[in-house]
Amino acid sequence: GIPCGGTLMVKKVASAFEIGSHGSTFAGGPLVMAMANAVLDVMLKDNFAKHVQEVSKYFHEKLNNIKDKFPNIIKEVRGKGLMLGICMVDEPSKFMEQLLKVSMLLRGSR
Repeated sequence: GIPCGGTLMVKKVASAFEIGSHGSTFAGGPLVMAMANAVLDVMLKDNFAKHVQEVSKYFHEKLNNIKDKFPNIIKEVRGKGLMLGICMVDEPSKFMEQLLKVSMLLRGSR
C-alpha cells in the first residue's frame, strides 16, 4: 500500500495555520490522493460496511476453528475488522517454514 494521512481540526485551530505551514510524510501527492479517492468511492458504497463485517466474522470463525484444532500451534486469534493477527505458541518462523514447504506462502513474503 501507499500511506496517506490527513489532518482535521476545528476552525479556531485551523486559523493558526497558513497554507504550506503544516506538512507530513504521508501528505497527499497526486498519486496518493487519487488512490485515496478511489478507496473512498468503494467505501461509500451502500453495502461496504456490512460486507466488511460479514467477511470479518467469517475469517474470525474459521481462524478460531483452526486455533481450536491446533492449540499447540496457535495461541490466539485477535484483531478487529479485517486487521487480524495470529499469535503463535512458538516462534512464528517455524510455522512459516512449514507453510513454505507446502507452497502456502510466497517466498518473497518472508
